[in-house]
Amino acid sequence: MSAVITLAETRTPAVRPVVLLYGLLAGLGACYFAGYLSITLQRDAAFPFGDFFALWSYAQIGASHPIASLYDPATLHAAQVALGMDPADQNPFPYPPTGLMVLLPLAPLSYTAALAAWLGVTFGLYAAASFGWRRRALVPALIVALAPTTAITVVAGQNGFLSAALLVGGLRLADRRPALAGVLLGLLTYKPQLGILAPVGLIAARNWRCVAWTCATIALLFVATSALMGPASWLDWVESLAGYQALFDQTMHANRLMPTILADLQWLGAPPAIAQAIQGVFALAAAVAVWVCWRHGPQDTAIAVLLIATCLATPHAFVYDLPLLTAAVALLVSQRLNEHRAFAPLELIVLLLAVIFPAIMAGAQQHLPLGGVALVLFLTLAVRNHTTPSARVQA
Repeated sequence: MSAVITLAETRTPAVRPVVLLYGLLAGLGACYFAGYLSITLQRDAAFPFGDFFALWSYAQIGASHPIASLYDPATLHAAQVALGMDPADQNPFPYPPTGLMVLLPLAPLSYTAALAAWLGVTFGLYAAASFGWRRRALVPALIVALAPTTAITVVAGQNGFLSAALLVGGLRLADRRPALAGVLLGLLTYKPQLGILAPVGLIAARNWRCVAWTCATIALLFVATSALMGPASWLDWVESLAGYQALFDQTMHANRLMPTILADLQWLGAPPAIAQAIQGVFALAAAVAVWVCWRHGPQDTAIAVLLIATCLATPHAFVYDLPLLTAAVALLVSQRLNEHRAFAPLELIVLLLAVIFPAIMAGAQQHLPLGGVALVLFLTLAVRNHTTPSARVQA
Protein backbone atom coordinates (compact mmCIF):
# COMPACT_ATOMS: atom_id res chain seq x y z
CA MET A 1 0.00 0.00 0.00
CA SER A 2 2.77 2.43 0.76
CA ALA A 3 4.28 1.98 -2.68
CA VAL A 4 2.57 5.19 -3.63
CA ILE A 5 4.50 7.15 -1.02
CA THR A 6 7.54 7.56 -3.23
CA LEU A 7 5.92 7.67 -6.66
CA ALA A 8 7.00 11.27 -6.97
CA GLU A 9 10.58 10.08 -6.90
CA THR A 10 10.37 7.63 -9.78
CA ARG A 11 11.97 10.06 -12.18
CA THR A 12 15.39 9.14 -10.78
CA PRO A 13 16.72 5.58 -11.16
CA ALA A 14 18.31 5.66 -7.72
CA VAL A 15 14.98 5.45 -5.93
CA ARG A 16 13.46 2.62 -7.97
CA PRO A 17 14.44 -0.06 -5.41
CA VAL A 18 12.52 1.96 -2.80
CA VAL A 19 9.49 2.09 -5.07
CA LEU A 20 9.70 -1.67 -5.55
CA LEU A 21 10.01 -2.20 -1.80
CA TYR A 22 6.85 -0.26 -1.08
CA GLY A 23 5.17 -1.96 -4.02
CA LEU A 24 5.82 -5.20 -2.18
CA LEU A 25 4.22 -3.71 0.92
CA ALA A 26 1.17 -2.82 -1.16
CA GLY A 27 0.95 -6.46 -2.20
CA LEU A 28 1.24 -7.52 1.44
CA GLY A 29 -1.63 -5.20 2.27
CA ALA A 30 -3.78 -6.90 -0.34
CA CYS A 31 -2.77 -10.33 0.98
CA TYR A 32 -3.64 -9.27 4.51
CA PHE A 33 -7.10 -8.23 3.36
CA ALA A 34 -7.66 -11.45 1.42
CA GLY A 35 -6.36 -13.66 4.23
CA TYR A 36 -8.30 -11.91 6.96
CA LEU A 37 -11.50 -12.05 4.93
CA SER A 38 -10.97 -15.72 4.07
CA ILE A 39 -10.50 -16.68 7.73
CA THR A 40 -13.64 -14.76 8.62
CA LEU A 41 -15.74 -16.48 5.98
CA GLN A 42 -14.56 -19.89 7.21
CA ARG A 43 -15.64 -19.28 10.80
CA ASP A 44 -18.16 -21.74 12.15
CA ALA A 45 -20.48 -19.02 13.37
CA ALA A 46 -23.99 -17.88 12.53
CA PHE A 47 -22.82 -14.25 12.34
CA PRO A 48 -19.13 -14.29 11.37
CA PHE A 49 -18.63 -10.57 10.72
CA GLY A 50 -17.79 -9.42 14.21
CA ASP A 51 -20.02 -6.66 15.48
CA PHE A 52 -22.41 -6.37 12.58
CA PHE A 53 -24.94 -8.61 14.29
CA ALA A 54 -25.20 -5.94 16.99
CA LEU A 55 -25.85 -3.15 14.46
CA TRP A 56 -28.37 -5.29 12.56
CA SER A 57 -30.14 -6.34 15.77
CA TYR A 58 -30.50 -2.71 16.88
CA ALA A 59 -32.30 -1.96 13.61
CA GLN A 60 -34.53 -5.04 13.90
CA ILE A 61 -35.48 -4.35 17.50
CA GLY A 62 -35.80 -0.59 17.06
CA ALA A 63 -38.24 -1.11 14.18
CA SER A 64 -40.50 -3.46 16.14
CA HIS A 65 -40.15 -2.31 19.76
CA PRO A 66 -40.24 1.01 21.61
CA ILE A 67 -36.82 2.64 21.59
CA ALA A 68 -36.75 2.28 25.36
CA SER A 69 -36.20 -1.43 24.75
CA LEU A 70 -32.77 -0.67 23.32
CA TYR A 71 -31.72 1.10 26.51
CA ASP A 72 -33.07 -1.63 28.83
CA PRO A 73 -30.30 -4.28 29.08
CA ALA A 74 -32.57 -7.21 29.96
CA THR A 75 -35.15 -6.47 27.25
CA LEU A 76 -32.49 -5.84 24.62
CA HIS A 77 -30.56 -8.99 25.49
CA ALA A 78 -33.68 -11.16 25.32
CA ALA A 79 -34.63 -9.72 21.93
CA GLN A 80 -31.11 -10.27 20.58
CA VAL A 81 -31.09 -13.87 21.79
CA ALA A 82 -34.39 -14.36 19.96
CA LEU A 83 -32.64 -13.15 16.80
CA GLY A 84 -29.93 -15.80 17.21
CA MET A 85 -27.32 -14.26 19.51
CA ASP A 86 -25.43 -16.53 21.88
CA PRO A 87 -26.99 -15.94 25.34
CA ALA A 88 -23.48 -15.52 26.78
CA ASP A 89 -22.82 -12.48 24.55
CA GLN A 90 -23.54 -8.89 25.48
CA ASN A 91 -24.28 -6.19 22.89
CA PRO A 92 -25.69 -3.13 24.65
CA PHE A 93 -26.87 -0.15 22.62
CA PRO A 94 -24.48 2.73 23.40
CA TYR A 95 -25.69 5.20 20.76
CA PRO A 96 -27.99 8.21 21.16
CA PRO A 97 -31.39 8.04 19.44
CA THR A 98 -29.82 9.47 16.28
CA GLY A 99 -27.81 6.26 16.06
CA LEU A 100 -31.01 4.29 15.60
CA MET A 101 -32.07 6.61 12.77
CA VAL A 102 -28.81 5.78 10.99
CA LEU A 103 -29.43 2.04 11.36
CA LEU A 104 -33.17 1.80 10.70
CA PRO A 105 -32.77 1.41 6.89
CA LEU A 106 -31.28 -2.02 7.67
CA ALA A 107 -34.44 -3.21 9.41
CA PRO A 108 -36.25 -4.69 6.35
CA LEU A 109 -33.15 -6.65 5.27
CA SER A 110 -31.84 -10.06 6.23
CA TYR A 111 -28.51 -10.23 8.03
CA THR A 112 -26.60 -11.06 4.83
CA ALA A 113 -28.33 -8.45 2.68
CA ALA A 114 -27.95 -5.83 5.38
CA LEU A 115 -24.22 -6.60 5.74
CA ALA A 116 -23.63 -6.25 2.00
CA ALA A 117 -25.61 -3.01 1.82
CA TRP A 118 -23.96 -1.57 4.94
CA LEU A 119 -20.39 -2.24 3.84
CA GLY A 120 -21.00 -1.28 0.22
CA VAL A 121 -22.72 2.02 0.94
CA THR A 122 -20.54 3.14 3.83
CA PHE A 123 -17.28 2.26 2.06
CA GLY A 124 -18.52 4.10 -1.04
CA LEU A 125 -19.18 7.20 1.06
CA TYR A 126 -15.78 6.86 2.72
CA ALA A 127 -14.04 6.57 -0.63
CA ALA A 128 -15.93 9.55 -2.04
CA ALA A 129 -15.03 11.68 0.98
CA SER A 130 -11.37 10.64 0.88
CA PHE A 131 -10.58 10.98 -2.82
CA GLY A 132 -13.79 11.29 -4.80
CA TRP A 133 -13.17 14.74 -6.27
CA ARG A 134 -9.40 14.69 -6.67
CA ARG A 135 -7.67 15.10 -10.00
CA ARG A 136 -5.17 12.39 -9.04
CA ALA A 137 -7.28 9.76 -7.33
CA LEU A 138 -5.13 6.65 -7.84
CA VAL A 139 -2.80 7.26 -4.92
CA PRO A 140 -5.44 7.86 -2.23
CA ALA A 141 -7.60 5.11 -3.74
CA LEU A 142 -4.86 2.53 -3.27
CA ILE A 143 -4.15 3.70 0.26
CA VAL A 144 -7.81 3.64 1.27
CA ALA A 145 -8.55 0.29 -0.40
CA LEU A 146 -5.47 -1.63 0.80
CA ALA A 147 -5.01 -0.23 4.30
CA PRO A 148 -5.33 -2.77 7.13
CA THR A 149 -7.99 -0.53 8.69
CA THR A 150 -10.20 -1.25 5.69
CA ALA A 151 -9.90 -5.01 6.15
CA ILE A 152 -10.46 -4.67 9.90
CA THR A 153 -13.59 -2.57 9.45
CA VAL A 154 -15.00 -4.97 6.86
CA VAL A 155 -14.37 -8.04 9.01
CA ALA A 156 -15.76 -6.29 12.08
CA GLY A 157 -18.84 -5.20 10.13
CA GLN A 158 -18.54 -1.94 12.01
CA ASN A 159 -19.30 1.73 11.35
CA GLY A 160 -15.76 3.07 10.85
CA PHE A 161 -16.35 3.85 7.17
CA LEU A 162 -19.48 5.87 7.94
CA SER A 163 -17.84 7.86 10.74
CA ALA A 164 -14.83 8.64 8.54
CA ALA A 165 -17.06 9.63 5.61
CA LEU A 166 -19.01 12.10 7.73
CA LEU A 167 -15.96 13.67 9.40
CA VAL A 168 -13.65 13.73 6.36
CA GLY A 169 -16.41 14.86 4.02
CA GLY A 170 -17.61 17.53 6.42
CA LEU A 171 -14.12 18.94 6.94
CA ARG A 172 -13.19 18.93 3.26
CA LEU A 173 -16.44 20.68 2.28
CA ALA A 174 -16.35 23.22 5.11
CA ASP A 175 -15.15 26.13 2.94
CA ARG A 176 -16.77 25.27 -0.39
CA ARG A 177 -20.17 24.00 0.77
CA PRO A 178 -20.62 24.94 4.43
CA ALA A 179 -24.28 23.91 4.53
CA LEU A 180 -23.61 20.35 3.35
CA ALA A 181 -20.52 20.18 5.54
CA GLY A 182 -22.56 21.21 8.57
CA VAL A 183 -25.15 18.53 7.84
CA LEU A 184 -22.44 15.85 7.62
CA LEU A 185 -20.78 16.97 10.85
CA GLY A 186 -24.16 17.17 12.57
CA LEU A 187 -24.93 13.58 11.56
CA LEU A 188 -21.65 12.50 13.17
CA THR A 189 -23.27 13.12 16.55
CA TYR A 190 -24.49 9.53 16.31
CA LYS A 191 -20.94 8.78 17.51
CA PRO A 192 -20.05 12.03 19.31
CA GLN A 193 -16.62 11.01 20.61
CA LEU A 194 -15.27 11.19 17.04
CA GLY A 195 -16.48 14.75 16.46
CA ILE A 196 -14.98 16.36 19.55
CA LEU A 197 -12.31 18.39 17.72
CA ALA A 198 -14.31 19.48 14.67
CA PRO A 199 -15.68 22.56 16.51
CA VAL A 200 -12.13 23.51 17.50
CA GLY A 201 -11.00 23.53 13.86
CA LEU A 202 -14.07 25.35 12.54
CA ILE A 203 -13.89 28.06 15.19
CA ALA A 204 -10.15 28.50 14.66
CA ALA A 205 -10.85 28.94 10.93
CA ARG A 206 -13.71 31.35 11.75
CA ASN A 207 -16.00 29.29 9.56
CA TRP A 208 -19.15 30.50 11.27
CA ARG A 209 -21.48 29.39 8.48
CA CYS A 210 -20.39 25.78 8.86
CA VAL A 211 -20.64 26.06 12.65
CA ALA A 212 -24.17 27.43 12.30
CA TRP A 213 -25.24 24.65 9.92
CA THR A 214 -23.74 22.02 12.22
CA CYS A 215 -25.64 23.41 15.21
CA ALA A 216 -28.84 23.65 13.18
CA THR A 217 -28.47 20.03 12.05
CA ILE A 218 -27.92 18.82 15.60
CA ALA A 219 -30.99 20.75 16.77
CA LEU A 220 -33.10 19.38 13.92
CA LEU A 221 -31.97 15.82 14.67
CA PHE A 222 -32.91 16.29 18.31
CA VAL A 223 -36.36 17.60 17.40
CA ALA A 224 -36.91 14.84 14.79
CA THR A 225 -35.88 12.00 17.08
CA SER A 226 -37.91 13.44 19.94
CA ALA A 227 -40.98 13.64 17.68
CA LEU A 228 -40.54 10.13 16.27
CA MET A 229 -39.31 8.30 19.36
CA GLY A 230 -40.42 10.54 22.18
CA PRO A 231 -38.34 13.06 24.12
CA ALA A 232 -37.85 10.46 26.86
CA SER A 233 -35.59 8.53 24.46
CA TRP A 234 -32.81 11.02 25.12
CA LEU A 235 -33.23 10.65 28.88
CA ASP A 236 -33.17 6.86 28.46
CA TRP A 237 -29.88 7.14 26.59
CA VAL A 238 -28.27 9.39 29.20
CA GLU A 239 -29.42 7.11 32.03
CA SER A 240 -28.09 4.03 30.22
CA LEU A 241 -24.57 5.39 29.86
CA ALA A 242 -23.55 4.60 33.43
CA GLY A 243 -24.57 0.96 33.02
CA TYR A 244 -22.84 0.72 29.66
CA GLN A 245 -19.66 2.20 31.12
CA ALA A 246 -19.74 -0.26 34.03
CA LEU A 247 -20.16 -3.21 31.66
CA PHE A 248 -17.45 -1.82 29.41
CA ASP A 249 -15.02 -1.39 32.32
CA GLN A 250 -15.76 -4.92 33.48
CA THR A 251 -15.33 -6.69 30.15
CA MET A 252 -13.06 -4.45 28.07
CA HIS A 253 -10.32 -3.34 30.46
CA ALA A 254 -7.21 -2.47 28.45
CA ASN A 255 -8.85 -4.03 25.42
CA ARG A 256 -6.34 -5.12 22.77
CA LEU A 257 -8.41 -3.40 20.07
CA MET A 258 -8.36 0.05 21.69
CA PRO A 259 -5.59 2.31 20.27
CA THR A 260 -6.00 5.02 22.89
CA ILE A 261 -3.74 6.63 25.46
CA LEU A 262 -6.21 5.59 28.15
CA ALA A 263 -6.08 1.91 27.13
CA ASP A 264 -2.28 1.98 26.99
CA LEU A 265 -2.09 3.43 30.49
CA GLN A 266 -4.59 0.87 31.80
CA TRP A 267 -2.42 -1.89 30.36
CA LEU A 268 0.58 -0.38 32.13
CA GLY A 269 -1.33 -0.49 35.41
CA ALA A 270 -1.92 3.22 35.95
CA PRO A 271 -4.68 4.05 38.46
CA PRO A 272 -7.91 5.10 36.69
CA ALA A 273 -7.80 8.71 37.90
CA ILE A 274 -4.21 9.17 36.71
CA ALA A 275 -4.88 7.43 33.40
CA GLN A 276 -7.88 9.66 32.75
CA ALA A 277 -5.93 12.78 33.70
CA ILE A 278 -3.09 11.91 31.31
CA GLN A 279 -5.62 11.16 28.56
CA GLY A 280 -7.03 14.63 29.20
CA VAL A 281 -3.59 16.21 28.82
CA PHE A 282 -3.09 14.52 25.46
CA ALA A 283 -6.58 15.58 24.38
CA LEU A 284 -5.75 19.19 25.26
CA ALA A 285 -2.47 19.00 23.33
CA ALA A 286 -4.33 17.56 20.34
CA ALA A 287 -6.86 20.40 20.50
CA VAL A 288 -4.04 22.98 20.56
CA ALA A 289 -2.46 21.36 17.49
CA VAL A 290 -5.79 21.56 15.66
CA TRP A 291 -6.29 25.20 16.66
CA VAL A 292 -2.83 26.20 15.41
CA CYS A 293 -3.15 24.36 12.11
CA TRP A 294 -6.71 25.45 11.33
CA ARG A 295 -6.12 29.20 11.62
CA HIS A 296 -5.53 29.25 7.85
CA GLY A 297 -8.64 27.24 7.06
CA PRO A 298 -9.37 23.63 6.06
CA GLN A 299 -6.33 22.88 3.94
CA ASP A 300 -5.77 19.18 3.36
CA THR A 301 -2.76 19.17 5.68
CA ALA A 302 -4.84 20.80 8.44
CA ILE A 303 -7.61 18.25 7.91
CA ALA A 304 -5.05 15.46 8.30
CA VAL A 305 -3.94 17.01 11.60
CA LEU A 306 -7.53 17.10 12.87
CA LEU A 307 -8.18 13.48 11.89
CA ILE A 308 -5.07 12.23 13.68
CA ALA A 309 -5.71 14.50 16.68
CA THR A 310 -9.24 13.10 16.98
CA CYS A 311 -7.88 9.56 17.27
CA LEU A 312 -5.43 10.76 19.93
CA ALA A 313 -7.92 12.90 21.89
CA THR A 314 -10.80 10.46 22.26
CA PRO A 315 -10.58 8.00 25.15
CA HIS A 316 -13.03 5.63 23.49
CA ALA A 317 -12.06 4.26 20.09
CA PHE A 318 -11.32 0.91 18.48
CA VAL A 319 -9.15 -0.14 15.57
CA TYR A 320 -12.24 -0.22 13.36
CA ASP A 321 -12.60 3.54 13.96
CA LEU A 322 -9.21 4.16 12.33
CA PRO A 323 -10.25 4.68 8.70
CA LEU A 324 -9.94 8.27 9.94
CA LEU A 325 -6.21 7.66 10.28
CA THR A 326 -5.97 6.08 6.83
CA ALA A 327 -7.68 9.12 5.33
CA ALA A 328 -5.03 11.30 7.00
CA VAL A 329 -2.28 9.18 5.43
CA ALA A 330 -3.92 9.56 2.02
CA LEU A 331 -4.17 13.35 2.42
CA LEU A 332 -0.53 13.77 3.42
CA VAL A 333 0.77 11.48 0.68
CA SER A 334 -1.33 13.22 -1.96
CA GLN A 335 -0.08 16.61 -0.82
CA ARG A 336 3.57 15.52 -1.10
CA LEU A 337 2.96 14.08 -4.57
CA ASN A 338 1.32 17.31 -5.70
CA GLU A 339 4.36 19.22 -4.48
CA HIS A 340 6.80 16.66 -5.94
CA ARG A 341 8.46 16.33 -2.54
CA ALA A 342 9.65 13.01 -1.15
CA PHE A 343 9.30 11.83 2.43
CA ALA A 344 12.48 11.56 4.46
CA PRO A 345 13.34 8.05 5.75
CA LEU A 346 12.20 8.83 9.29
CA GLU A 347 8.94 10.23 7.95
CA LEU A 348 8.39 7.03 5.97
CA ILE A 349 8.89 4.97 9.12
CA VAL A 350 6.28 7.03 10.97
CA LEU A 351 3.83 6.69 8.08
CA LEU A 352 4.37 2.95 7.89
CA LEU A 353 3.83 2.62 11.65
CA ALA A 354 0.58 4.59 11.36
CA VAL A 355 -0.57 2.25 8.59
CA ILE A 356 0.38 -1.12 10.07
CA PHE A 357 -0.08 -0.78 13.83
CA PRO A 358 -3.86 -1.45 13.64
CA ALA A 359 -3.14 -4.79 11.95
CA ILE A 360 -0.59 -5.67 14.66
CA MET A 361 -3.07 -4.82 17.41
CA ALA A 362 -5.88 -6.76 15.72
CA GLY A 363 -3.69 -9.86 15.44
CA ALA A 364 -2.21 -9.74 18.94
CA GLN A 365 -3.53 -11.91 21.75
CA GLN A 366 -3.33 -9.10 24.29
CA HIS A 367 -3.16 -5.33 24.34
CA LEU A 368 0.02 -3.83 22.87
CA PRO A 369 0.69 -0.18 23.74
CA LEU A 370 1.29 0.80 20.11
CA GLY A 371 -1.63 3.10 19.49
CA GLY A 372 -0.56 6.02 21.65
CA VAL A 373 3.03 5.97 20.38
CA ALA A 374 1.99 5.76 16.73
CA LEU A 375 -0.60 8.52 17.07
CA VAL A 376 1.78 10.91 18.85
CA LEU A 377 4.49 10.37 16.23
CA PHE A 378 2.04 10.70 13.35
CA LEU A 379 0.49 13.88 14.76
CA THR A 380 3.96 15.37 15.22
CA LEU A 381 4.78 14.56 11.59
CA ALA A 382 1.49 16.03 10.34
CA VAL A 383 1.86 19.27 12.32
CA ARG A 384 5.45 19.68 11.16
CA ASN A 385 4.37 18.99 7.60
CA HIS A 386 1.59 21.59 7.83
CA THR A 387 3.81 24.29 9.26
CA THR A 388 6.40 23.85 6.48
CA PRO A 389 5.88 26.78 4.09
CA SER A 390 5.68 24.54 1.01
CA ALA A 391 2.83 22.64 2.65
CA ARG A 392 0.54 25.64 2.34
CA VAL A 393 -0.94 24.25 -0.83
CA GLN A 394 -4.50 23.03 -1.29
CA ALA A 395 -4.42 19.63 -2.96
